[in-house]
Amino acid sequence: ALLDSYIMEKKNLGEGSYGSVCKATSKVTQVVRAVKTIPKKKMPNIDRFRQEIAIMKMMDHPNIIKLYETFEDLRNIYLIMELCTGGELFDRIIQEGHFTEPQAALVMSQILRAIYYMHSQNVMHRDLKPENFLFHTTESLSTSLLKIIDFGLSCFFTPETETKTTKAGTPYYVAPQVLEGKYDRACDIGRAV
Repeated sequence: ALLDSYIMEKKNLGEGSYGSVCKATSKVTQVVRAVKTIPKKKMPNIDRFRQEIAIMKMMDHPNIIKLYETFEDLRNIYLIMELCTGGELFDRIIQEGHFTEPQAALVMSQILRAIYYMHSQNVMHRDLKPENFLFHTTESLSTSLLKIIDFGLSCFFTPETETKTTKAGTPYYVAPQVLEGKYDRACDIGRAV
């Protein structure tokens, strides 16, 4: 299997509702990546998951997590992704207490650039929240890139017929227009249709 080209660490970096993440080192390049392992039996909708993978594969922006490769065996699907070690935006907000105006401007600039890029690719995320942003490193806010992660609720849209009706998102963060069942890409920035 192609996954044999990586040395997987036993210690998990994190656990999600569908899988776990650990570090892996390429045997050829020695580059360290994150490997998300998702058991197929825990996947409620494998076609939906394949759409998430397709969206992640097409994303190519410094503020969006990079998916490099995918592997599959009888039990699991493996996503080989960029390794981000700086933690969630949510945790950094708690740690800092608050951001200064220049720090907040820097963070928001990175977020808005990533959203603009996604929308230019006709993708809406639909689950943007502080927990779905990771810092690339533990360096200061002024030097570590912020990355959008978790495209599990994302979808394609066409500008001509972009209104969506599926209620998707996380309570406390979901845009009001999503709850009303009539929204477009603006749900990613919280603006009504």
